[in-house]
Amino acid sequence: MSRTIVTSPSYAALAFDTLIAALYERDPAPVVFLLKDQLRSANSSSGFKPPQELTKFSLADYKRATRTGTSSAPEPDTPLFVTWNLRHNDKATLPTTEEDSKELRGCIGNFSSLPLEEGIREYALIAAFEDPRFPPITSSELSRLECSITLLKDFELIDDPLNWEIGKHGLRISIQSPFSSRRLSSTFLPDVAPEQGWTKDDTLEHLLLKAGVPAGSGSWEDFHNSNKLQVTRYKGVKSKISLPDYLTLRGQLEDSISSA
Repeated sequence: MSRTIVTSPSYAALAFDTLIAALYERDPAPVVFLLKDQLRSANSSSGFKPPQELTKFSLADYKRATRTGTSSAPEPDTPLFVTWNLRHNDKATLPTTEEDSKELRGCIGNFSSLPLEEGIREYALIAAFEDPRFPPITSSELSRLECSITLLKDFELIDDPLNWEIGKHGLRISIQSPFSSRRLSSTFLPDVAPEQGWTKDDTLEHLLLKAGVPAGSGSWEDFHNSNKLQVTRYKGVKSKISLPDYLTLRGQLEDSISSA
């Protein structure tokens, strides 16, 4: 039976909270300047407060602000991925739109079920600072960042590597290394294939490369036919926000506290 997962922009807001606090600790001046500028651009009614003075909101607080939950609702443990993208349109100070041109800046998660709030906070920083494919995110990029949180469910090991739907399923592969007894693995979230314009064959070949299989070592069909490839499909529930979206949510929560 498929597990019901309800996603919320509050998850990505919590990730922004965590990242901004970490960036401020590393280099406070640019973060303070940027947030002041962003609040002016948005004509926010909320007065600026430096990150160390901001109220420490919980996931339940953000869910109340977005009307996607209550403070007493338990959060199930779940596998999750945090993705940071850099937006390249001319309206990076505006809320997120589907038309934005984006550059991946970090994407890391865990296939084990994690406590949701702790998992988001942990992987927000791992994806921002420890993705080996990219340099760490800096304060200068903050205004153009977009954060996506993808919660994973419905994992199924499939006999036919083509038995999945583009845009609906993510894939995780485990493959026998052609040069050792070690097994290699990689994954693509459900939105990767349609964003890249890949076919199913393209996606499987890119998974091999991402896992570390050198080009020319064989196609995915070769590995499958020799029983060296395992493919798991899964579904993902995704939410995303930009920095202006995040500041709007923070402003709503700050206002609700001051008027209480």
